[in-house]
Amino acid sequence: MTGMGWGKGALLMVLVAVASAASAQSPQFDVVSVKPSNPNPASPLESIPSVTVPGGGRFTARNLPFMMLVFMAYSLPDDRIVGLPEWKSTARFDINGKADAQLLGTTRDLPPLLQSMLADRFQFRAHTESREMPTSVLTIARSDGKLGADLHPSTADCTAAQEEQKKQMEAIAKGGQEAMAAAAAMMPKPGEIRKCNVSMSVDPATSEITMHGDGLPLAQIIALLERTVNMPVVDETGLTGLFDWNLRVDRSAMLAMASSVMQMPLPGQSSASPTGPSFVAALREQLGLKVTTEKRTNAVLVIDNVSLPTPD
Repeated sequence: MTGMGWGKGALLMVLVAVASAASAQSPQFDVVSVKPSNPNPASPLESIPSVTVPGGGRFTARNLPFMMLVFMAYSLPDDRIVGLPEWKSTARFDINGKADAQLLGTTRDLPPLLQSMLADRFQFRAHTESREMPTSVLTIARSDGKLGADLHPSTADCTAAQEEQKKQMEAIAKGGQEAMAAAAAMMPKPGEIRKCNVSMSVDPATSEITMHGDGLPLAQIIALLERTVNMPVVDETGLTGLFDWNLRVDRSAMLAMASSVMQMPLPGQSSASPTGPSFVAALREQLGLKVTTEKRTNAVLVIDNVSLPTPD
């Protein structure tokens, strides 16, 4: 009898531990609201997707396409997501969520919370597979490892800049006049290079766009490259740490990239003609980074089930 009692107690402890582990592996928003977006057509800025994590466990998304939501949840671009619904770009949502502040502090904490929300509100079910597909491989162009003239290791201290960005995002999440002032403060002035961020300038004579990166990991460039080539990118440069860089690229290529990210056509995109180097050419000529294409095995997300949520 004693042995049986101990066995039941041990089993109960195991079940509790399993349940606790499952709960720990699947963090969820305490409260989340999902509604179809209804942007004001008279305000072009309202149609641009936006995501803020202002702190305190809060999450706010405006006019977010479903495909971008899946991308954020699983950290995979659309070329590695199979079975997206027809409404992947047309269905857009306003989402407000609140989680434990220790679970959600920055955008890096979002994926597991968004995965749980997708499963609950969108009846989202998916599995991963390995598939061979064309893949862009990023390497250092020169055999001696020397970088291009416009790519340098950074000595930037981003602590103060990140704290200021956090305060601005908190103000934007509150809305009203304070949000408008914070959004204006985040917009770089002509010729200004923002600390620990990406800034852009346009040459009025050629319409060529220059991107200035300050104190950023190479992952920022790789994310832009994935949107340009529309295939997985493997980083084989061996470069680590933070970098400062200047990248002059063709305006039409940048508009196409931005349109891909925001899942919406942009003004002037259809009439834009090449005025400068492509993104891939600029990487090699200016940053000393080479892009080649090979067949590689990559993980893909295969969607088994998804449906539109009931608004709340």
